[in-house]
Amino acid sequence: MPISDADFNGAVGHWGNRMERWIFVHNDETGPPAEAIQQLDEINTAHPNVSLGQWGYAELFKIVMELGLPQLAGLFGRVPTQETFAELGFQQLQPVINSIRRMQPDRNHLITAPSPAKLQANDLSDATAGLLRVGRRKEQLVEHFPNQYPDPAFGKEIAQGFRNRYQTLRDEGLKPEKIFEKLQQFAGGMTGTPERQAAVMAIMSYFFERCDIFEDQVVGNTTA
Repeated sequence: MPISDADFNGAVGHWGNRMERWIFVHNDETGPPAEAIQQLDEINTAHPNVSLGQWGYAELFKIVMELGLPQLAGLFGRVPTQETFAELGFQQLQPVINSIRRMQPDRNHLITAPSPAKLQANDLSDATAGLLRVGRRKEQLVEHFPNQYPDPAFGKEIAQGFRNRYQTLRDEGLKPEKIFEKLQQFAGGMTGTPERQAAVMAIMSYFFERCDIFEDQVVGNTTA
């Protein structure tokens, strides 16, 4: 790890007599080798008016740990929060969305309304029911997609992902409408072309009817 005289001489040439201190920064965890130490001594002898030093991992770590949060954010970027991670979409759903949005549903398939009892049990609004109703048109395509996918476990992984996400949101105490909104974002969000939005709602409708998300209808004082 030789020290380039050009680095020091360049600093002297730029700052002149105003330079009071010069630090040799290295990334050697065991410290600079004897050759580098000797060069520092030679530079110090030739320039006694300049205080020389060396910084390694320990010195840099101490400086960084003394920085405030704004300075750390400026140095490393903002740290993703739990909410940031929660807003990330379910990436495994991308092939489902891309496939479904290009496919036309079976025109002979009977489209039924979302379960009124389940909507009521979960206190979901008429607006949400309308979105689920739109999704039911392509819901059958979601059901058939895993059978055509090369990975036989794909469908189970997607279903478990939705169950886990729903349970997390429910345990956070969010209201049903907010949970539905978060699940929409999880499934891909209502952005892009109408075909893509329809694909997202088809996925939401499918897992709603399968009871992977939201509770089933209430029976007596319990939830089935």
